[in-house]
Amino acid sequence: MLIGLFSIFITAGLSLAEAVECGDVITTYTKPTNDLNCSNHDDTALTLKEGSKLNLNGKKVIGNYDINCIEIAKENDGAKVWNGTVTQCDNGIRVRSNHNLIISVEVRDCDSRCIRIDGDENQLKNCLVSASGRQGIKINGGSYNKIFSNLVFDNCRDGIEIDAGNYNLVFYNHVEENGNIEACGKFGNPMDPEDDYYYKPWYYAGIDILLDSFRNKVKHNRAGCNLGCVGSDDFPCTAHERDFWDENVDNSGNSYSSTNVWKDNRVVCKNAVPEYSPNPTIE
Repeated sequence: MLIGLFSIFITAGLSLAEAVECGDVITTYTKPTNDLNCSNHDDTALTLKEGSKLNLNGKKVIGNYDINCIEIAKENDGAKVWNGTVTQCDNGIRVRSNHNLIISVEVRDCDSRCIRIDGDENQLKNCLVSASGRQGIKINGGSYNKIFSNLVFDNCRDGIEIDAGNYNLVFYNHVEENGNIEACGKFGNPMDPEDDYYYKPWYYAGIDILLDSFRNKVKHNRAGCNLGCVGSDDFPCTAHERDFWDENVDNSGNSYSSTNVWKDNRVVCKNAVPEYSPNPTIE
């Protein structure tokens, strides 16, 4: 009898740490024992359902630049992802719902956005986000999200962008060298106006709040060497950095309708990605 109970216990324990496959739907606590290479897969690599927990266990999720690598599905709130690497995706992590947590994940080398958040009251903390073909982190219409203590480097367009989002908090992030033409060139022709990856540096910033985004708070961030414009024959404008930018405010600082709060942000550029220590805090 004791042997039988012991066997059941071991089986239950092993179900927490197991191999995952491309296309899996995560419904409970899952701790992969393998890197996941979905370069030959034509749909989302891993989909998280409501309340699920994905401890990547230091493993990699690899896409093919056409798929979302990790997606938290619509109407599936309260999922958690942490402790691993996500790379070579369209969107590295796509959050379509609310009250989710992403912590200590390295997300890099993505065709569109490394992390895209469409929902509300999500938290993104202590991630390294780099080498995206568009924005590193994009809040797309979401509100009350918390973007805290992330390293955001070398993305083609904005490091962090809020588009039609309200009441979001962007605190303690380190954002450098975004507006990077080399990142655009990985996915298309940045010099061709007809190409999706046409390089328009006068549109980009380290942290950028777009029109119709209100009551967001951007505090205690460090940003530097983010490109606002290139002075050249191809781009005839004045070269300058654009580290913090609110499109609800004109170049003279006059507010059209902005209620966004910018406070205690610093311009710092070290021209080097700092050492990244994931230090996941969930189990």
